[in-house]
Amino acid sequence: MRNKKQINWADRPHFLTHHSFASPSHSASHDIMQSAQNDQMEVEETSILTIITTTTTTTETESGQLVQQMANLMEKQNQLSDNIVKMLPILTDQQTKTL
Repeated sequence: MRNKKQINWADRPHFLTHHSFASPSHSASHDIMQSAQNDQMEVEETSILTIITTTTTTTETESGQLVQQMANLMEKQNQLSDNIVKMLPILTDQQTKTL
């Protein structure tokens, strides 16, 4: 007859946690830990999305301001060009008179 070796299940916690006969209290605490981890991940995801949304909104606002500033500068440039065009005949007349 073979000598049966006694198995100490306490030395094999991975076995207990992955099979259906794990103790109910262990299963409940595992569920609570899993739920807490899920909650933490959800909070982190929400924080990341908030940061991305805030950054995007800030960037869009700053971008809009830059576009407005560029439009203002282009308008001023057009005004300067118009003024130069208006002044050219006057300058030409004055040069002709001095010659």
